[in-house]
Amino acid sequence: MLLIGACTPQGGMQLHGDDSGQPSIAGSDTSADTDSNAPLKDSGTPVETVPEKTYPPIGVVLIDTDGGVSWSGETNAWMEVIRSHDGTLTDLMQADRTWRGPIGIEIHGSSSTGFPKLGYRIEIRDEAGEDEEHGLLGMNEESDFVFHGPYSDKTLIRNAMAYQFARLMAEDTGHWQPNTRWTEVFIDDSYQGVYLVVERIKRDNLRLDLNVPAETNTGGDVTGGYILKIDQHRGDGWTTSQGTPIDYHYPKTEDLTLAQTTYLQTHFEDFEDSLGSSTGPVGDDSYGDWIDVESFIDTYLLNELALNIDGLRLSAYLYKTADENGGLLAAGPAWDFNLAFGNADYCDAWYTSGFTIDVVGGSCGIQDQYPFWWNNLRATTSWENQARCRWETLREDRLSDLHISLMIDEYQNTLATVEARDQAKWNTLGVYVWPNYFIGDTWPEELEYLEDWVLNRAQWLDDWLPGTCNE
Repeated sequence: MLLIGACTPQGGMQLHGDDSGQPSIAGSDTSADTDSNAPLKDSGTPVETVPEKTYPPIGVVLIDTDGGVSWSGETNAWMEVIRSHDGTLTDLMQADRTWRGPIGIEIHGSSSTGFPKLGYRIEIRDEAGEDEEHGLLGMNEESDFVFHGPYSDKTLIRNAMAYQFARLMAEDTGHWQPNTRWTEVFIDDSYQGVYLVVERIKRDNLRLDLNVPAETNTGGDVTGGYILKIDQHRGDGWTTSQGTPIDYHYPKTEDLTLAQTTYLQTHFEDFEDSLGSSTGPVGDDSYGDWIDVESFIDTYLLNELALNIDGLRLSAYLYKTADENGGLLAAGPAWDFNLAFGNADYCDAWYTSGFTIDVVGGSCGIQDQYPFWWNNLRATTSWENQARCRWETLREDRLSDLHISLMIDEYQNTLATVEARDQAKWNTLGVYVWPNYFIGDTWPEELEYLEDWVLNRAQWLDDWLPGTCNE
């Protein structure tokens, strides 16, 4: 049994925030459930009559592993979820559980597995041990989630902010982006701090709504859907003739058939040929016959806004729809921004000027790790103009300076008390944690650095993003 009591950390002013724990930015859809997100635009109501916004406590997740999470695979465990409590963490034994049941849990991450605060993958199960869909913390019902534990990101919010940006950008394109929720986590009665729960990228009618590809050419349509990943071959996959490392994500490697892998590899050869090569001439404007241009532009702009040190070359997802649904290759969904937004002290990633491939790739000599498509697209006038037009549209409202600042303010209000508990556990402020560039003595200093960095970066893109918008 989970025995929350004496081990509970001290502290606990009343928290404020909506039940989702997400910022309420005008025009943003932070979830697909019924959580409300009041706009922050001026409605014309006199300031003195506007009620002060309140931020109720974020959820709490209790996990019992009966011995710890294994480093070598999945661990069977028990999880309980609390969405309503008094914010002090002293009433958890009496608080109502909104869900309880068996789960599988395993350690998640790459470089982050070297931090004391670990990330986890969670699979919700039924009593028979099979996947069970559940609307965890108010998200869409599914069984697979990632618990991201911010550690080197002392603001706690970089990933949350990036996913929020991605969802805002997708409002007029319909491209699915992961929903998120804040929670505090206990594992085996030990407080682990603040976590961001993220929907895992997978094929599902409420995530990436893709067809199931046929197993054979004669058995149906093998053209889609597929989910792939650029990750320098940290998984199973293949390398194209032009040197692009592509890993399989869906279907899983063990489920792929010869017809499916043959189709994918042939399709990518044809796609890359259409874009020229890394050493030859740049392709023409026919790239629109192969890619979902909107998704590629938004993925590019999001990673440029973040000057994401891993962007486009690591944890970079792609998916292909079936021919009956257009057959195009789409970039995204967004994933893994904890080292972005000025939070890395290598490859010149702390700068707010310069384009990512030029700055990061050039500084560290890793330009060959970026699929050559991106440079060839950047060299195409029609791409430049479309990207410029899209950026100007986003800067009018969803990615305006005002909305960026409001988003950070709301995260700060939502996490005000829980950040103190997380800090009491991990004690990271004022010390170097790889790969910090800026080291603030307080949480507000970290947030101020982040806000200044993002606004300066956006201003640089305003000034230097090439292209002309004729709309």
